[in-house]
Amino acid sequence: MMTLVISYGFSIDIVVYFIFSNHLSAMAVHSNPSGFDQGLANLWQGFRRQTSSNWRVLPIPNSRWISCIVKGGQEVHYNLLTGQLLIGGNPFGRLPQKIIDHPTYASVLGTRILDVVPADISSMEFMTRSSVLGYQILFSLRNGDLTLQARRPGGSQLLHFVPRAVFVGDFPKAFVDDCVHWLDLGTGEVEFRPVESPWTPDPSNWRLTIRADDSRSMFRKFSGDGAAPIHLIDIRSATFKTISHVLSALESQENIIVTHTNQALEVSLSRLRLIFFINHTSELECRSMPGYVIDESQSCGTMFGLKNQLVLRPSNRSSEMPRRVIIPQGNIEFGLEGDFARVSIKTGTVRHVHWHEYTIDTDLGRLTGNVSLHSKLYQCYLHALTSHCLPDPLLGHTGTEESLNMLQSAAFLSFQRLDEDEDAKLLEAISNLTPSRVYHPPHLRSMVTVEWNSLPVLSQHHDFHPAVLSILDHARAIEALYDKPVVFKIPHREASLLTRTASRNNVYYPHDLQNLRHSYAPISEDVVYRSRDRADGQGAEHAAYQMSWSVWNDRPCLSRKSLKLWDTMQSWKSIGPAENGVSLRYSRYWLTFNAAKDWLRIYDICQGALCDPRDSRIKLAFSLSAASFSGTNYADILPLILIFATDTRFCDLTRPSDLHYVLSDGTYPDRARLVKLMSQFARPLEQTPAQSMEVEARKKKAGKKERKRKYDKSISEMTSEASRSTVERWPEIRCDLPGQWFNVSKCKESVRAYLKSVSCNVDLRDHTLRLQAILDQYESIIPPNSPYKFSPQFGERLSMASTPSLRDLLMYRATSPQPPTSEQPSPGCVMPSTVVLAAESGPPSTGEDGISSLIQELRHSRESLLQLYGEDLNKSYSDLLGKRTPILVQRGVPPQEALRSYRDSCSEKKDAIFSEISEALAPSQGTEYVLHISGLFPRITPRSILRELSRDRVHTLTGQWKCAIVCYALAFIKYQQSQRLLELSSRHRDEELLREAETVCEEVVTACSPDWLLIQIDANFLARPLQLAIAREMISPSCKRSASLQLNMGEGKSSVIVPLVAATLADGSNLARIVTLKPLSNQMYQLLLSRLSDLTDRRIFYIPFSRNLPMSASAVKSICALYKKCAAEGGVLVTQPEYLLSQKLMCIDTLLASRNDHKKRSVASELKSLHDWLAKASRDVLDESDEILHVRYQLVYTEGKQMPVQDHPNRWSTTQQVFSRLHARATQLHASFPKMFELDQTQKGFPMMRILDQEVSQRISSLITDDALGGALSTLSLAVLSPSIREAVRRFIIQKEVSVEDHQLIRSHCASTTLWNGILSLRGLLVDGEGILGYVLRERRWRVDYGLDPSRTLLAVPYRAKDVPSLRAEFGHPDVAIALTCLSYYYGGLTKQQVLQCFDLLTKLDNPDMEYDQWLEFGEGVPASLRQVNGINTNDDTQVDGHLVPLFSRNTKVIDFYLSQVVFPRAAKEFPYKLSTSAWDLVENKSNVTTGFSGTNDNRYLLPTSIIQEDPVSQLSTNALVLQYLLQSENNHYECTEGINGERESAEAFLRRLIRHDPEIRVLLDVGAQMLELQNEDLARYWLSLTPHISAAIFFNESDHLTVLTQDGTIEPFISSPFNRQLDKCIIYLDDAHTRGTDLKLPRGTRAAVTLGPKVTKDRLLQGTSLNK
Repeated sequence: MMTLVISYGFSIDIVVYFIFSNHLSAMAVHSNPSGFDQGLANLWQGFRRQTSSNWRVLPIPNSRWISCIVKGGQEVHYNLLTGQLLIGGNPFGRLPQKIIDHPTYASVLGTRILDVVPADISSMEFMTRSSVLGYQILFSLRNGDLTLQARRPGGSQLLHFVPRAVFVGDFPKAFVDDCVHWLDLGTGEVEFRPVESPWTPDPSNWRLTIRADDSRSMFRKFSGDGAAPIHLIDIRSATFKTISHVLSALESQENIIVTHTNQALEVSLSRLRLIFFINHTSELECRSMPGYVIDESQSCGTMFGLKNQLVLRPSNRSSEMPRRVIIPQGNIEFGLEGDFARVSIKTGTVRHVHWHEYTIDTDLGRLTGNVSLHSKLYQCYLHALTSHCLPDPLLGHTGTEESLNMLQSAAFLSFQRLDEDEDAKLLEAISNLTPSRVYHPPHLRSMVTVEWNSLPVLSQHHDFHPAVLSILDHARAIEALYDKPVVFKIPHREASLLTRTASRNNVYYPHDLQNLRHSYAPISEDVVYRSRDRADGQGAEHAAYQMSWSVWNDRPCLSRKSLKLWDTMQSWKSIGPAENGVSLRYSRYWLTFNAAKDWLRIYDICQGALCDPRDSRIKLAFSLSAASFSGTNYADILPLILIFATDTRFCDLTRPSDLHYVLSDGTYPDRARLVKLMSQFARPLEQTPAQSMEVEARKKKAGKKERKRKYDKSISEMTSEASRSTVERWPEIRCDLPGQWFNVSKCKESVRAYLKSVSCNVDLRDHTLRLQAILDQYESIIPPNSPYKFSPQFGERLSMASTPSLRDLLMYRATSPQPPTSEQPSPGCVMPSTVVLAAESGPPSTGEDGISSLIQELRHSRESLLQLYGEDLNKSYSDLLGKRTPILVQRGVPPQEALRSYRDSCSEKKDAIFSEISEALAPSQGTEYVLHISGLFPRITPRSILRELSRDRVHTLTGQWKCAIVCYALAFIKYQQSQRLLELSSRHRDEELLREAETVCEEVVTACSPDWLLIQIDANFLARPLQLAIAREMISPSCKRSASLQLNMGEGKSSVIVPLVAATLADGSNLARIVTLKPLSNQMYQLLLSRLSDLTDRRIFYIPFSRNLPMSASAVKSICALYKKCAAEGGVLVTQPEYLLSQKLMCIDTLLASRNDHKKRSVASELKSLHDWLAKASRDVLDESDEILHVRYQLVYTEGKQMPVQDHPNRWSTTQQVFSRLHARATQLHASFPKMFELDQTQKGFPMMRILDQEVSQRISSLITDDALGGALSTLSLAVLSPSIREAVRRFIIQKEVSVEDHQLIRSHCASTTLWNGILSLRGLLVDGEGILGYVLRERRWRVDYGLDPSRTLLAVPYRAKDVPSLRAEFGHPDVAIALTCLSYYYGGLTKQQVLQCFDLLTKLDNPDMEYDQWLEFGEGVPASLRQVNGINTNDDTQVDGHLVPLFSRNTKVIDFYLSQVVFPRAAKEFPYKLSTSAWDLVENKSNVTTGFSGTNDNRYLLPTSIIQEDPVSQLSTNALVLQYLLQSENNHYECTEGINGERESAEAFLRRLIRHDPEIRVLLDVGAQMLELQNEDLARYWLSLTPHISAAIFFNESDHLTVLTQDGTIEPFISSPFNRQLDKCIIYLDDAHTRGTDLKLPRGTRAAVTLGPKVTKDRLLQGTSLNK
């Protein structure tokens, strides 16, 4: 009833409204029209009603609407009922969807939703209601074209958006696609703003100015530093066309930008980040490669047919610097152009194009790039594609040969991990150069389908695929050692076909190409093809021959087993019925004939054939021969068919007339068969008298069973009797069975059919026996076994003489070049002298004075260790002074002409020796000349000759040839040194020239092994005598035991000595292992790869090992196989200490586990065998041995079942409350100890603290102990104890030494309660200021020594350096782990997901309000709407991101809640046992010694006893020398960086301070690990933003790879970056982990900043500063 009333009332209201609406609307409009104006003006500031237009009410039925016309001509409608406002028919405040969806809108405003009002400009429709990005934007959409205009609020400037399409074809693409164009309607100037900042005007932006009084326009920009403006060259000008044509090999015209100023013309290839300019000689010089210009000759001597390459040469034509070639990276397309390949590289529309730079080495005849596998694969692929049948002038052989040599070299089998994208795709492309060969059809394997590429045939070598397979096999073996292995696949190739192809095609290639590492072995001997017209006396053809012979000679070929015809017929089981159409004429029938089915028909036609014996013999010759050839199962019957068709005695023997016989029925009735037949027709029990039989049974079921038994018995008796009667009366057919029990009619029919079949069989048997009587008269005849013969049409193919290999020539050529005698060298071959005697030396330097005073201070110290160090330093300093002569030797730079003459002489000598070698190996016979002309004679090139000195080849050389090639290598090294001297002279690098000239080539090379010669030639350096002496000492220590050597930083430890040592130690029997720190591992790997993988052909292996590796017997065998392959092939293994220790612990761990787990016994056995083999075969070299063998270095494996820590959760609750009390006392402590207690309260929540003095630690312990005794710790009720016990507890917690009385007193009162464990925990945290709390705040630094690694655990983990978590290490002490975990979360805060998890757990508590109130106590700025739990909505992203995360992520109570509810219950576990290894295990005594070296030896007294510090090679002065470098006057500048209140300065503030220095600082060495707030990349990016004049920043990424960040945000590897030789344009940041051992050649005069910090020892400082020394 209520609903009806309301509904009725509502209807009345509506009716009343419609009756009076027109009248009311009119009254409202006419009585107060200004009210509507004012209301709209408040909503729409641009509202202005036309004076001639009044508000009017629309006629019925739209009388609720009023309207007017505003200035601009738009009509406004307002709905008095709903309040809806329409402007021009569109809703107020919303742009039409057509405008929002327009591409122009998206390009400028993205997805922004704007509030708009009608525009106040007549030509526009809408404008934004308020300012957007500093502008009011106006819109107009007409005819599908969107017009945008923008103006500053209150400003007069009106900008008009110009669509990109307007500029297409008139400007380079970068100015079209990467810019937003605004036309100033007032000035007529178009500003080109970057797409990243379309709303930000900048005076340095490009501007297009169109003059009203001139048809010409200017496009220019101002740099803002007062320099001349930069103008753009018109893309239609002749200048642009000329330049773009020159650079078209790298970039298309639309992406080339040519500009000019008053001074220069510059060309920018922005996508490639290459810049060229017109130099003073009017040549295009590359600014990205200083000193190089575009060469007039664009041929590099190889890769003919490659369209996209740019060759550069030194701008100074007299320079000895090599030419270089730039090749862009992109999609490679190839095809044929006449007889040559045409290869082009499509870079597409990508924003950044990577490119490869290769050096044209005309001395060794090769292109050399960086050591990255991708660069080598790219080069290899291009060599293969551009190959020709003629050798390339640069290489001395074809591109195919070069590509295969590269693919199967050690460099391509040496990588840490194969890139699954770029590298794998290149390998697949190279593999596809081998044509695909498949059998056709596949199931017959008789023919082959070959899919050729659109390349010359000889370029599509069969070995590309197997070479790629070998690389992928190694990649798969390495991938198995990683947590997430990558699967590499390439299209399958039929191995048998490739082997066959290799055997056939090797005749077209030089023999040296067949001896590569992974070539298919050629088939040793071809299989002779026997044509089918030559019978072999066996098989189907022989059977057909025998049958044909029998027919024509009328002598059937009978065998004894075929004479019993009836037995054969019985084996068929049945005969007939025969098929129609069977005849003796040949047809396909005889290839598949069925004798059992068609025997009767065949017999009949054979009888008919007796009428015409000649015709029948012809038919039988074909049909029976075909049947014999088919290999039919009825071969024994075929001679009988011949007899029946030819013997007239069978004419009158007519067979029985039946057409079908079931011979399996036999020739006499079988009673059992009859019983079975009759039983089938027994009536069911219910229809027989058995149903009414009376049986004795108590139960119905038993009665039924008894009745069934009697029924079965009756049936059996009656059928047995009937069958007996039937057999007795046979051949009369009778079947006597009672009709009450059987279906008599059907039973008689079945029995009658069976007995008739038996009777027929009797008739057939009798007939067959009559036939047999005639057959028995035939004898067994075997035709002769000498079939027909035909002469073959072709004779045997003559075998071609194999082509010789270079090794064959060197072994069998008797004459070899005679080595030069030791006569006095010619004057031209003597290096110009550089020695000039000068005056006596001057006064000692500042560094020397500093060392002397430092020595005196140390020697007079009260600490014995400092005294010992002072004595050692004094000896070092004395040795340094003793090496000086009283006369200062000044070295003068030789004249350039003399150096050039010396170079020419060295070149002539080198070329003369090579000519002698070439002549000795040149063709000398007619066949050799033919092979040479056809390209099959061995290639004689500098590389092919020098490679004969490599480890796997030098032993095959005769003594004379080895001596000759060694002489050539010596001459080559001397020539390279002369080139370096001349180049240094032309570049005025006098200091380096003098240092190079100090090394006398003859003295060095005579002490070098063949491998050492190749290493120096390959890397183009000459080892100094000191380096060679240290290398020999490293190989065989004079002390005959493991030793560590010292060599000054920057003296070539890693770049020179390690490669020499590694090449010698990797002798094929030992496993040479270079052990290096993880931060230096990648750099060491790349260095060894560049030194050892080309001419010396040594593989560099990298085999990671960790506990995460799933261990199985097969996995251990795979690892063992890699180790043994490395040793056998003379490879070098680069490894890390963690891998060696982890492998040892894994062996012990598995051995222990195998006692109770038999499944692990095989694994344990394999690991033990591997460990024993490594102990015998490994020969280790430690790089930076002082750091590797540091006492703190250890690796621990936890063992046993994981269990919670003792006294949980109080164990962590107590620690959290201690930190809470420390937080409360922090301000007081900082006031008392402003210099000794660092307090950083810049962030909310828990402040960052650090203790710098023991006194502060003791004060903290005292304050917190007082708080605990006062009851401030809720987990420990100490306040309830008596005063005497509390005082004893205080002494027990604070004092190191505890009296027996205090201990017994506390134990007696607290032993049975939780207080005892709590007191013990407090003592561990606070004892005498040296407890765990003092340790973590004084000795450990967040993000430097510890921090979080969420990828493996929720707890804090040790860090190896700033922001570098250790791989597997964890803190061994549970309280240390708990304390550092608390600090890590306090300092870093919670993530968004962790905050949401806290709120989720909060709602599950019994009393969430109580817990939330505690959160609010420590929360600041929490709005009233969030002060109740029920006001939290974690599904509201706005609330979560705007309030919950900012307010609670650093709230200490929330963090404690997360720690106690999630982190510690889940991760705070301990184990009953631990396995531990340390640095001592790295240098344990084994079969081979271990050697190492470092730049400092401060840890010499802390080394394991199995290794000693030795200085046998005159290196005693090293310590004093490095200190002298450090104490030089240019390093005498120290600056203390701190905030206003003395707090530590942030990384951002530090960088801002850094850029203010003059001279400019370009290198930051963070030895003290002070840059805590920023990751390496973030720091580099921020520093780069502060220095826009710097092109790039260099840093180490998270994977320890040296990386380059450019100004445009591109990140690329340092080794492949164009900035790797432009360090003068870069800033460099090295974090503390990479300041040790990093080698970068900085420009002279580079200034660096070195940070200091806690625990920065002299060793760390010297290692860090060595980069800039």
